[in-house]
Amino acid sequence: MVSYSISLGSLASLFLVCLSNVAGAAENDPLHLVSLAFGSGSVTEQEEGVVSGVVSGVERERAWFVQLIAEASRGSDERTFLGQHPQANDGLDRFDREEKRPRGKRYVTIVFSNPQFPRAKWGYSSDIRAGSIKPRGEWHFTVKASPRQEFITLTWKGSRNPLLAGWLIDLETGAFVRTQPGSSYTYPAGAEDRSFIFAIYQR
Repeated sequence: MVSYSISLGSLASLFLVCLSNVAGAAENDPLHLVSLAFGSGSVTEQEEGVVSGVVSGVERERAWFVQLIAEASRGSDERTFLGQHPQANDGLDRFDREEKRPRGKRYVTIVFSNPQFPRAKWGYSSDIRAGSIKPRGEWHFTVKASPRQEFITLTWKGSRNPLLAGWLIDLETGAFVRTQPGSSYTYPAGAEDRSFIFAIYQR
């Protein structure tokens, strides 16, 4: 896998371009900007501060995001986000986005299943909830993949504290995996979809 990194200046330039290109459009929302920035490569703590500042404005300390990434031999999905934001609520709002069924025959995709969301044909690619003093909660998601995939690898990146406190739970095997920065989870792809929980348990 090839890893890219972006400089702080490049990230700031990216945001300016995004804001000018989508001003007044439906995609001009915090999640869209975060997805563009995180999707460009690894995020350092300094760069993450810029992302959080643009996304949250005031009350930045209660806004955080984690990007989930699924990679397989026949496709990848890098546009799935979970998190909390002081302007969001636990139900469907402007921070959440419905995912459409992939067009191609070869794909791997991550979709959330939040019981407070309306039923969707395929699922949701983002689940941003109301902010809290400390990051906490459970995000249920499913990895869907086209046939003839051998292995699927899940990785994550984003706000540091939620990653250090987080767990990935494989509901099929019962495995618990710490979501520390740089860690990953690989499993053999089967004929069925695979369900997981991204969990943060803090008092």
